[in-house]
Amino acid sequence: MKKLTMIMIAVLLIAMPASVFAGDGIWVGPTALYSTGMTFGELSTEGLEGYEFDASDFNYGVEARLDISIFQGSVTALYHADTIFGDILETNLNAGLYADLGIVGLGLSAGPKYIVLLEEGYEEAVEWGSNLKVAADLILGSTILSAYFSADIYDLETWAETADFESLYGRAGLSLLFQL
Repeated sequence: MKKLTMIMIAVLLIAMPASVFAGDGIWVGPTALYSTGMTFGELSTEGLEGYEFDASDFNYGVEARLDISIFQGSVTALYHADTIFGDILETNLNAGLYADLGIVGLGLSAGPKYIVLLEEGYEEAVEWGSNLKVAADLILGSTILSAYFSADIYDLETWAETADFESLYGRAGLSLLFQL
């Protein structure tokens, strides 16, 4: 009996630290972002009720993440067709904190936002303010279904002084990520 107890304690001592890093790695997959904006307050109180969804109301792209312990870095690239600037590629580079709580993960990250005009003659990325991303993930082994809210912030330092989450204006999205 004493030997079994010691084995169980040894397994727990090994498994506990290993479980903290279970979600670490590189994740890549498709993403879709609803193109109609809303405030975070509207999303958290009303949800998406009253919105009629159509495939043309979404911007599609790819997301790549790197998770290391409680830190997360990500790149999201989204294609926007027929904007007032023509076709564009929106790229968000984020770094932040991530809590892997077993089957659920929660993340908060921020970083610069770049716009690339895809019309002829334009080849440089233009910094277009910052973005703040709040994500809730459903972790299913080597697959993550991520629901997120990506807010556009034109001056991150000024916003950080007030940190008014309710009035953040952004868009809701979904990603399906696969671990490499």
